[in-house]
Amino acid sequence: MSHWSEKKEAGSLLGLKILFITYRFFGRALFRLFLLPVMLYFFLFKGTARRASLDFLARATDNADWSAWRRGWQSFTHFMTYGELLLDKLAIWFDCLDSEFVIHGFDPLDQLIAKGEGAVLLVAHMGNVDISMALAERWERAQVNALVHTAHAEKFNRMVSDVSGKRAINLIQVTDISPATAMMLSDRLSAGELLAIAGDRTAVGEGARNERLLSAEFLGEAADFPLGPFMLAALLRRPVFFLCCVKTGNRYDIHLQPLADRLIMKRGQREASLQPYVQQFADRLGEFARQFPLQWGNFYDFWRIDERQKTDHDFKEAENP
Repeated sequence: MSHWSEKKEAGSLLGLKILFITYRFFGRALFRLFLLPVMLYFFLFKGTARRASLDFLARATDNADWSAWRRGWQSFTHFMTYGELLLDKLAIWFDCLDSEFVIHGFDPLDQLIAKGEGAVLLVAHMGNVDISMALAERWERAQVNALVHTAHAEKFNRMVSDVSGKRAINLIQVTDISPATAMMLSDRLSAGELLAIAGDRTAVGEGARNERLLSAEFLGEAADFPLGPFMLAALLRRPVFFLCCVKTGNRYDIHLQPLADRLIMKRGQREASLQPYVQQFADRLGEFARQFPLQWGNFYDFWRIDERQKTDHDFKEAENP
């Protein structure tokens, strides 16, 4: 099974502009007409994504007694919700998103920023974290930096700058974290800037082959999370927060929750000392996933079920040649 990052990006900079123009000049109703066949195509013909959606929803919701048709409809609604959130990601940067915003738990971070101190924001592909990043202008002095694994995010950032002129976050594309990258990020946080990094996806390219993973219980079963974001947060020696933004009706709730004043990583015991923080992250993420299952944004084999089944099959064949 291919890694999530190896899949070809759906759409392009031109496609993003077309989606935005459709929404801006013709409204959400017409946008949904464009969105429906696109998401129906992905639902019907992208079996990996559909199976991942069905598997996740079975874990996050009480749908065990539902009919196959009803579970399928729930999965298709999951795809449609993803498209709606994509629209909101576009609209927020162009000041045309008609939604209410409610902020929860931002006082500790506001106090740090007021003192010129930086922090690490651990995010996940849950809800609409772009909404949180777009509101970063509430801090006039604090630049928000985000580590990204693909060029897709850079395309989006370029579109924001070209079309709207709105200040977007500073995207830093990386394949792995080198000492030079870590030093650069440390300097930025020392200057009072913020760093957002996803804690739910593994590295890409050459770095993925040697990446270390940590297991944590997530929605009732062990799942692998990347060690890198947590190791980086420990090396930066800054306060760490969990950030998640979810939508209820026409309102976005942006939640910021302290994870630790700083992550402690012991010599020779990196995995063991960081594992409790990974579990905290997984627990926070799991709470939102259960409350807002349709806003889960990972359409790949998160628990590596196919990979484990293949390993079990190979092991049985080796036992019984």
